[in-house]
Amino acid sequence: MATNLFVMNHELVWEDPDIFAVRIPYAHLGLGHTNCYIIRSEGETLVIDPGVISPAAGRALEKAVDELGVDITRADFLCTHAHFDHAAQLRNLVHQGSKIYLGQHTYENNPYHASQESKDALRNHLKKEGSTYLATRGMAALSSEVNICDLPGCTYVSLKHNDIVTVGAHQFRVIETPGHAMGHICLYSDKEKLLISGDHILESTTPGLAVPLEGQNPLEAYLESVGKVRSLDCKAVLPGHGEAFFALKQRCDALVEHHSHRMGQILDVVAAYPGMNGSDVARTMPWSRSGPFKHWDRLNPYLRLSMGLQTLAYLKYLTAHGELVRSEDAMRYHYHISENK
Repeated sequence: MATNLFVMNHELVWEDPDIFAVRIPYAHLGLGHTNCYIIRSEGETLVIDPGVISPAAGRALEKAVDELGVDITRADFLCTHAHFDHAAQLRNLVHQGSKIYLGQHTYENNPYHASQESKDALRNHLKKEGSTYLATRGMAALSSEVNICDLPGCTYVSLKHNDIVTVGAHQFRVIETPGHAMGHICLYSDKEKLLISGDHILESTTPGLAVPLEGQNPLEAYLESVGKVRSLDCKAVLPGHGEAFFALKQRCDALVEHHSHRMGQILDVVAAYPGMNGSDVARTMPWSRSGPFKHWDRLNPYLRLSMGLQTLAYLKYLTAHGELVRSEDAMRYHYHISENK
């Protein structure tokens, strides 16, 4: 049974199992907060997405845990993905013997050596797309995952599609949903018809897309992942940001339509200005109804970086599908409309 959301710092948002939402302060991109969910059943507790590391975030979760009477030393933890606004605070919460659930891709690619290789590849990719030094640093920071696979004394459980996470008398099925992050997972209760969606599906915000590194096509993955959850018989969605909502299928359709519209705009920009690199395309895109932003460099830096990353994902998708052709010189990538289009 769903209940009202976010009247206080924490709120009971579902009964049987009891699921409490905790607002973890997070100011970037205007999102306001990250939703941490605490599930309790028959003496067992699962903490999902504990949020950022900051004094305010620490106080918010500590207050909720104290008021709920949760013994954090006996709780299990799950991160839908390893972005800092969902996973960073995990490092301050775990204890000797803590169990941590992660998607298989996150678990295999998050350790320090793997994440460093990914960061190096990301920086090189962004430079080829014409990103400035500061923008490259910012986009790398926005896209990077926090290291949560090296926590001493913890037991890790690597989750694959359709694996089951049990909390007391209740079971949640894992749905692999790469796209926003390549290791993103959602949890679905077949019994309650409830989806915990992380950043995969948000009600009023279009989730960002992962950087399209070599061998990856995050928009392709995201659209396939949207199809996975759209087919669910779902009564309610508990998202990673914002409030609970109920019209899952309609929201999925709107997200697919949004990305289709943006890709049409990308093609129009490249047709009008052949040879642009990714950074140029992002600046020229009509992100608002009035057209391109006249003062791109004055925008909120997190918004600007997010739009830049979205543009790269669109370019990768359109290139992979033969709509665009990418050429390369010693310094930059360049995009043209495919002659076969």
